[in-house]
Amino acid sequence: MTDGNPADGNPADAAFRDAFDDAFFRRIVEDSPEPYVVIDLEGTIRWASRSAAEIVGLEYDDYVGRSITDVLAPASLEMALEAFGEYSSPGRLDTGWIGPPLPLDLQHRDGHTVPCEVRRVPSPASLPGIVLTVTTSGPMSSLYEAIERIVADAPLDEVMTSIVRLIGVESPYSMPVIGLGWDGRRFATVAASPDAPTLDGDPLPAVEDGRSPWHVRLTTGESVADHDLSALDPTLREAAEAAGAVACWALPIEVAADGDALDPAMGRSVVVLWRRAAGRPRLNVFRRLDRIRGLVGLAIRSAHSRQELRRAARLDAVTGLPNRLALSEHFQDVARRPTTEIVGVLFCDLDHFKQVNDLHGHPTGDRALRIAADRMRARLRTDDVVARVGGDEFVVVTRTSERAAVGALAERLLTAFDSPIGLGDVSVPIGMSVGVATATGTELATGGVTGEALVERADAALLAAKSTGKHRIVWSD
Repeated sequence: MTDGNPADGNPADAAFRDAFDDAFFRRIVEDSPEPYVVIDLEGTIRWASRSAAEIVGLEYDDYVGRSITDVLAPASLEMALEAFGEYSSPGRLDTGWIGPPLPLDLQHRDGHTVPCEVRRVPSPASLPGIVLTVTTSGPMSSLYEAIERIVADAPLDEVMTSIVRLIGVESPYSMPVIGLGWDGRRFATVAASPDAPTLDGDPLPAVEDGRSPWHVRLTTGESVADHDLSALDPTLREAAEAAGAVACWALPIEVAADGDALDPAMGRSVVVLWRRAAGRPRLNVFRRLDRIRGLVGLAIRSAHSRQELRRAARLDAVTGLPNRLALSEHFQDVARRPTTEIVGVLFCDLDHFKQVNDLHGHPTGDRALRIAADRMRARLRTDDVVARVGGDEFVVVTRTSERAAVGALAERLLTAFDSPIGLGDVSVPIGMSVGVATATGTELATGGVTGEALVERADAALLAAKSTGKHRIVWSD
């Protein structure tokens, strides 16, 4: 280097200045791997990277000179014009804010749309135009897609698929796979990139000797990064190498549910990245992956919370039995599965329960209801359903091949209350009255009768039972 001042006519400085002419800067833009587009204030493309022209399938010479609106999909035109007005406004350089990427669809030469992100690049105030970068949808769009699916309560496997796409954008040399809910051999939910290695169609297979990165990670707790493929099960290694993998990262997912009863299996979940490039993850890559793992954990917790809300909305708070909403959904499920079985509905009401509340108070009444619910559950078969539909009213739904079995169940429920209910120092005599209605599964499936109509018929039979002495069974038909 020299200490000469360009004003003094230093020959080296003069040569340096001459090298940086207008053509040089134009070549920087045109040949840059970054897809730059420079448009004038009329919206005409004046300069561009060749990579930008390739996005819409045009040759460079056919791209430059077009109006930017020529390469926009019609649905994005209004948004683009609005942004163009903002980008080209006289005060655009005073805001100090460039703004987030603009999601726009471009029109490819063959007619299909190309989702892209457009970002304005700071440029000199003297430039009579706007400098943009135009890239096919990248991490931001993929992140938005994943978050939208979480917020929309999409099925967890769909959310994981969108996060797999996000990882693929963030880590282009990886073939990502997410496994949730490991039971010691297999995962309950698996989402994988299409190019990830598989064995018999399974991206995270159970290998006999356990020699897989996820097995090592979840069994020993050992952090697995740049896993030596030579240590894998031979068939798994062969599949990985055939897919182009030379290394593998297996990273745990933190899914603590803040005290909620989250399925413990969900705490045994991983992100697996089959790598086409050797080497351990750099610090900046680890940071990105940590954020993605956090997003996976958020998706799991969100799905768990929504599941708990749905479950709570269908349970009676006092007895823990299904409520009216759950009963209605059960009838819908029965109607979707045509069967020649008899569907029996038993409307049950506790006799003398009001006296328990009046004499001993509602907390004691609630305890009696819970004991009554337990007695009823103990008399049901595995597939029978009992729901609390009122203060001391319950509905039982049973399916059986014989009508007599419905009557036998009603008798079992009745005898369940032959003995008083013990509540500590208090023993209260509570009986039961039952109204019964039946139909065939075919009638429910074809709309000949509805579950609600069966409940109404059973309720009418119950009223008849109560009016003729209680603690008895009356059939509606």
